[in-house]
Amino acid sequence: MTASREIELKLELSEAGARALRTAGVLAGTAPSTARQTTIYYDTAKRALARRGMTLRLRRSGGRVIQTIKQARGDAAGLFARAEYEEDVAGPGLDFDAIDRTPIGSSIGAKRRGKLEPVVTSTVERSVWLLDHAGSALEVNLDEGIIVAGGTEQPLRELEIELKRGAPDAILDLARAIARDVDISIGVLTKAERGFALAAGTLGTVSKAEPILIGPGMTVAESFAAIVHACLKHFRLNEGLIVERRDAEALHQARVAMRRLRSALSLFAPAIADPEFARLREELRWFTGTLGDARNLDVLLQRFADEALPAEDEAALTASRDAAYAQVLAALGSGRARTLMLDLVGWIELGAWRTGDAATAPILSFALDRLERRWRKIKKAGPQLKTLDEEPRHRLRIEIKKLRYALEFLAGLFDPDSHKAFLHAMANMQEELGALNDFATARGLLSEIPGIAPERIPAPGRDAERKHLRKAQKAFANVRAVGPYWREAVASGATP
Repeated sequence: MTASREIELKLELSEAGARALRTAGVLAGTAPSTARQTTIYYDTAKRALARRGMTLRLRRSGGRVIQTIKQARGDAAGLFARAEYEEDVAGPGLDFDAIDRTPIGSSIGAKRRGKLEPVVTSTVERSVWLLDHAGSALEVNLDEGIIVAGGTEQPLRELEIELKRGAPDAILDLARAIARDVDISIGVLTKAERGFALAAGTLGTVSKAEPILIGPGMTVAESFAAIVHACLKHFRLNEGLIVERRDAEALHQARVAMRRLRSALSLFAPAIADPEFARLREELRWFTGTLGDARNLDVLLQRFADEALPAEDEAALTASRDAAYAQVLAALGSGRARTLMLDLVGWIELGAWRTGDAATAPILSFALDRLERRWRKIKKAGPQLKTLDEEPRHRLRIEIKKLRYALEFLAGLFDPDSHKAFLHAMANMQEELGALNDFATARGLLSEIPGIAPERIPAPGRDAERKHLRKAQKAFANVRAVGPYWREAVASGATP
């Protein structure tokens, strides 16, 4: 079976976007070839291959049956680089002799082979453009059709730009050119992943942040890239629900994803601060900020969900939320946001920062140093919690959030049972300070919304604020009692 390394950028687009693509400036005047493809993806009922980052498929097109195994390197967003082994086979079923001819054939042993079954089927019309662009040979594939899994069918529309020869940055350059004419979004799911999610009933539902596999044998660059890819995936899995339904929880998760991403940039700043870093950081600040008003109004409306507000005040709050969501949708659909996401994906994979000494160093020593710096800020401010005004208390909450995110990112470096008590106490402290911050935010919002009479709105009393403050102090005491566990809890086999 032929082995190759596939490097491609996956993008998603709407039906209107697919039409616009065909007349986009970089493709105009070039006629694509077309072919109908039917692809079946196999796995066990327990998704043994997917859990190992493997995809096994049979594709029928133009009289050929091609069997392919792909080995992923972990979460990716947009730019996928995978080992690929493919061979023409007789069909109609899997050819295990061909599987045995691959280096990863042993991962699909006899016991597992007996449990393989068709899980996902996609049927698409593929349009293919072959381009010479920026000194490289690129293949542009537009797939339009359906994907079927678990008795459920969903439209499928996907754009892939694959490097056939040359430099990977040509892929991003072409994508930016397309984005000037077409509303595209980075893809974070392969067809197989999309199909498996469809079969499980999780596609198109609100997604929370998933654990990130950072191991002590990884470099700083590998760790940072894995974290950013996970954050982008978290964001993209929720973005569609914001656009389609104005879903409050999806917006919350999308905002969490962007905050985690910004926190990762801050955490890794000493190793990644190249000429592009400052610009991307500011663009992410802008983009995350566009989500803030809508989220704050969602929180405010949830607070009053069980209270009978005066009709005019409820109408004013709802109108403000609608206006805030309109701003969110405008930002999500803007060329500025499309460019930001493409630039971020390109920078993560190809940025100058990757060649620096700090980026190529092992992750563990770097992580321990950065965690200590985060911890010192909280340890210093925490005892003063009772006397802090709103602004310094808010800054402390942000520092707590940064440390918590860092510990979640880097959890794989430490023994798994060591951090639960610390993170639980940190989460409690963040929650109580968050409630206090919500009170302060609500006071500001209510004074700014046209048509609202703040004196008619039930306000939390001082007793409620003191209660949250006491709980936050207790949580900090618990955090200090557990202490910085990472100093003693390095995973076995890891050396700082």
